[in-house]
Amino acid sequence: MRYRLWVTAAVAIGTMAQAQNAVELELKYRMCNRHSIPEDKCTDEIYRQLLDSETRYRAAQEAKRKAELSKYRRAEKARLEKEWSERAAKFNDTVKRAVEGGLPALLAVACPQEEITIYKDASKEIAIPRYSPKESPELAPCTDKEQEAIESARPQVEAKALANKRRQFRSEMVEDETFQQVLITNCAKQSYLDQDADNQLRCSVLQDFLKEKH
Repeated sequence: MRYRLWVTAAVAIGTMAQAQNAVELELKYRMCNRHSIPEDKCTDEIYRQLLDSETRYRAAQEAKRKAELSKYRRAEKARLEKEWSERAAKFNDTVKRAVEGGLPALLAVACPQEEITIYKDASKEIAIPRYSPKESPELAPCTDKEQEAIESARPQVEAKALANKRRQFRSEMVEDETFQQVLITNCAKQSYLDQDADNQLRCSVLQDFLKEKH
């Protein structure tokens, strides 16, 4: 019984060795074939030389690929840093002009608002940002820092805008006495005051203007 087991094991080992040798031989001849070397001249020494040569070539190619990738990443990092720096300068200038001029509309476009594309998938909708900050800093939505700067500047912008409107309305009254009379009549009507905030502001300016005159 033991003898039979030993024979079976020996046969199995021999079969495995033969299969392994066949695989190695196949790899050897394929290697020689790639380099146009006939099978009868494909010695073990030549095979090892070719294998070493291909191994070195692949290593060199991998090193070259990694170097190119590293170079690309450095260039991409430099590009993004430059574009974010340009965006920051443009953003700061826009906020400054909005504050100095009292221009809420300008403040609203200091940086792009987030835009999304809606994809309908069966019964649900998937919202995907249209722009990626990594791809295009110029088009990327407002960052948290930019949004904080906008909110911080908003009271100053609105105060300046209100002062500009009061100055404009007062100038209209000074230049046109007929307009004053029309405005006096309108401001006595609640319906006029209820139309919009500008009418309320005009009437407030009128009241101050008339007090100064008398």
